[in-house]
Amino acid sequence: HPGTFPAHMGTGSAWKYVPFGVIVLIPVVKAAVEFAGRGSIRFRQAEMRTSIRLISAMDEERAAEALYCALRPAGDDGVVVAGFDTEWSEGSGVALIQLTIHGVTYLFRCGEDIGNMISPSLRKILNHPRIFKVGVAVQGDLKRLRAGHRCNAGPMIDLQRLVRMAIPPAETAQKECLSLQSIVYFLTGTLLDKSKDIQCSDWNASALSPTQLNYAAADSYYPREAL
Repeated sequence: HPGTFPAHMGTGSAWKYVPFGVIVLIPVVKAAVEFAGRGSIRFRQAEMRTSIRLISAMDEERAAEALYCALRPAGDDGVVVAGFDTEWSEGSGVALIQLTIHGVTYLFRCGEDIGNMISPSLRKILNHPRIFKVGVAVQGDLKRLRAGHRCNAGPMIDLQRLVRMAIPPAETAQKECLSLQSIVYFLTGTLLDKSKDIQCSDWNASALSPTQLNYAAADSYYPREAL
């Protein structure tokens, strides 16, 4: 259903409400992919225009409460759209929840030292009916949040579903065509580093490396930018 959401118009600029709806998005996605298919988008490395804030498990509730209070005025009048993703290590629950909102990317650690708990305020953000979370293949993230943390999240916008609606099935038959890396490259000409070594690294480590932080931030920043 059409509504409104505040769209970031570049670093340091003001937010304003702009029309939002799937009907508007579909032709934009299709045109961008066709443009990329002709090889007209020049390759460039990923450069994020966002600040990254790593939030420890012990500070999660305080930081999430402040963020929730800051988002409430916009959520009351329209819809907030946040980039969303999670990271986890093999055999464990979600270790990191990423949210990109208002030009800031928040990395919330769901530390094993406190039983992989998700704080009440972060749950309110994840469940708020007027805070839309946008990501790629979000069903996997949602399944892990429910199974490991008894946490439901929504509403969700899955870029894969939008691409499938906008592009003929023959062009998206291969799984690689619907990856975050492919979608972002098609829409922006930016190539993300999706190294398996980083993806499969230890997300429960006591200290995350700068490479891990940038990788995790990109996974929530670029879905928001692509939308």
